[in-house]
Amino acid sequence: MTTSDERFDDFERRILAQVEQRAEALERDLRMLVGIPTGHNHAEGLDRTRVWFEQRLRDLGADVELVPGCPRPDWLEIRREPEDAPGIDDDGASGDVAIPPTLVARRPAGDGVEAVRMVLCGHLDTVHDPHGPFQELSPIEDGIAHGPGAMDMKGGLMVALAALEVLESLGRRVDWTMVLVSDEETGTFFGEEALLEAARGHDIGLVFEPALPDGSLVVERMGSGTFMLEAVGRAAHVGRAF
Repeated sequence: MTTSDERFDDFERRILAQVEQRAEALERDLRMLVGIPTGHNHAEGLDRTRVWFEQRLRDLGADVELVPGCPRPDWLEIRREPEDAPGIDDDGASGDVAIPPTLVARRPAGDGVEAVRMVLCGHLDTVHDPHGPFQELSPIEDGIAHGPGAMDMKGGLMVALAALEVLESLGRRVDWTMVLVSDEETGTFFGEEALLEAARGHDIGLVFEPALPDGSLVVERMGSGTFMLEAVGRAAHVGRAF
């Protein structure tokens, strides 16, 4: 695809040209983000990643808020696979549960500007062991590089951020809110309320999860639920001696 492609109008070709000019910087930023471990609620890595996005979003003129996370219900326990690193509990801490905040950045289009209100959603965490061997973005081979969270979804967040920065550089003001949770891979129990509240009042929502293998846009996904069932009564043997 080139910037002279007749499928695009003049402004879209300017967008493509900007993206091409930023290619090396985008790869460098992605390599840095992938190299920060954010799996298993690794608080240090999540904090570093959140601060990096916060600064870039502030540079775009956004008002940034860190919404405190809600604790998980006492009955809920996240079980991990046996091959995960020993000595780290389900929250990535020893004893104390780290409850990460949710980053909410808002950039309205401005007074008197009619614009579609967009909420852009994403997550900072991955599923990878923060102390395991899979820690870096591999060299690109055949147009593909591998790394923890490179696609899901640090790569997606870079796509969203780059789009906002390119539009800003071209003088196209849009009305957007970006919400970054830190616990999507473990159920979004910490960030659920902040995400729902931030999404209110918007016209559309965009989530930057990976596309399908053939490049098709994903417009829906399976959901999941976590439930606790309580039975109340008197215990008794199920024989004939009632």
